[in-house]
Amino acid sequence: MSLSRRFPAARVIAVEPSPVNITILRENLEYQPWSTQMIEVVNYAVTERDDMFSFEVENGSQDRIVDEKTPLTPRAVATVKGLTFSSLLSELAILEVSFLKVDIEGYEIKVVSDLMRNVHKIRSGLLELGGLYSRDERRRILEELEAGYLLIGDNFDSLSVSEALEYVESTGKDIFVVRRGHTLVSDSLVLN
Repeated sequence: MSLSRRFPAARVIAVEPSPVNITILRENLEYQPWSTQMIEVVNYAVTERDDMFSFEVENGSQDRIVDEKTPLTPRAVATVKGLTFSSLLSELAILEVSFLKVDIEGYEIKVVSDLMRNVHKIRSGLLELGGLYSRDERRRILEELEAGYLLIGDNFDSLSVSEALEYVESTGKDIFVVRRGHTLVSDSLVLN
């Protein structure tokens, strides 16, 4: 929602698989003091294949796809439609993404390859690499991203894979990415 406030003419798409969270999100949109008419809320999961998925619910922002990392007895489960990032772009008729925030509760590792197949369509983004990953998994994701993107920390310094790995693990913060060859303008800051 904060992006729609800062960029009121931008099309903002919120992809949310949790039926519980989607209800909360839609209610929150109604109570904002700024226009939220450019925000589209879609009920999908971004996944490694187009299919129906079991989705653990009632964990708030920690809701996630039921897979090998899910506890043996999830609280409650809903069925959601999963789409690859490529299919999502096609379904929503998106040709280019200015900014992509990826926070899919441990599923990032399964979709990063599809994101990289679309590197020419994604200008910049923010990727969560939280506690659900091993060091080797984080390194693999960062190495794959580095092929098409500059890895950026919160001081707006370009980071190597090793530096980005240390940054994520020591700060717990997300990693910012900017497509190579593109410029990001953020207020008075320009990155190339």
